[in-house]
Amino acid sequence: MTRYCRVASAATVNTVALFTHAHQWVDSVMAQANGGDILCFVHGYNTEHPEMIERLEKIKKGLKATGQFNGTVIGFDWPSDGRTLLALATSDKQKRLSYNADREESKKASPFLISEGLAMFLDRLGPGQRLHVLGHSMGARVVTRGLERSSDVFGIDRRLSEMVFTAADIDAAEMERGNSYALTVERRSDRVTNYHSLFDDTLDLGKKFVNGGRDRLGRAGLPL
Repeated sequence: MTRYCRVASAATVNTVALFTHAHQWVDSVMAQANGGDILCFVHGYNTEHPEMIERLEKIKKGLKATGQFNGTVIGFDWPSDGRTLLALATSDKQKRLSYNADREESKKASPFLISEGLAMFLDRLGPGQRLHVLGHSMGARVVTRGLERSSDVFGIDRRLSEMVFTAADIDAAEMERGNSYALTVERRSDRVTNYHSLFDDTLDLGKKFVNGGRDRLGRAGLPL
């Protein structure tokens, strides 16, 4: 079940203000945006709720500091286990179990990001107002999988504006031209930006232990 809330800060995460209905939350977001853009942050693997709020606050402050973003930032907090793979694991098997548990939760949550989240804003955006999404790590998988499986919610021509991935935990090959995820991001966004690092050791670990040696998008970058 998707719940909608307002959190003042990570320090007050245990005293959230819950909304009775989804449309009340949407009204609140639209009022806070005040005609400006809306950015939705989707966290990645191993993220507890307070940490997710802290990152959301950093993103909001960082955007505000640029002087070029006058909208608001929201977040989709899917049920990550919130424990580090290395701290939890003492064997390769345990590493896989820890990672795979979050991956399964991300699959279950991904449709709700769209149907009970982003899609609710499509008919509410004003002139020149845009909707963006930022997916970090496994959160990039939540975004792409959710969009891929929610075409009926978006309709034929509905699109997000900016789709941004950071340290994306997605098979790089899935973004080769003609593959399902590549078609999804092409059809559902005006522009895609993928930030990657050849020195991302965490994604390299994920590649070796739980993804069959397949290159991760956040480490290898987009295919040619």
